[in-house]
Amino acid sequence: MDSETVSNTLNSVAKRTKEVKKETDGAKIATIDFTKAQQNLMEKSNSLRAKLEVLELKNKGHAKASYVLAGLYETLGVKGAEYSKVLNAIANGDVVAAKSAAEAIKLSSEQLNTMLDMGNKIGKLFETDQQTQTIEMSLKDTGEDYRKSWVRSMMIYFLRIDPVFKR
Repeated sequence: MDSETVSNTLNSVAKRTKEVKKETDGAKIATIDFTKAQQNLMEKSNSLRAKLEVLELKNKGHAKASYVLAGLYETLGVKGAEYSKVLNAIANGDVVAAKSAAEAIKLSSEQLNTMLDMGNKIGKLFETDQQTQTIEMSLKDTGEDYRKSWVRSMMIYFLRIDPVFKR
């Protein structure tokens, strides 16, 4: 082999190495995007599952438990899905089941106690939320009654003072 052939071969190998590196970098970017897409899908799936669990409790007539469960999921975010059985037990006020579920997923007693405390605090907020909704509904009803009363009084007023309005 002469030096020119060796030089051309080395140049083509260097060129091909750069092309392979570029293709590999492109594949890494595509893989990262795919990983992120899978993560987003998993988060969406967990979010929908949490909503379904909350709605199932509410549908069974457990308004307070559904409120507590929704609050726990909202507080814990994406991580809440990992603790689904623990959170459901806490929301239903079943401490024994919560401890059992926590042991099954190797949740520390400190973490469990924190979750139990959060559940109790959210449970207390339920009562306040119910009172707030009751007051809001009564204000809304009062406002509607006031409007109807005002319209009725205006109609009576115009009927008394304006004979054309009577026709």
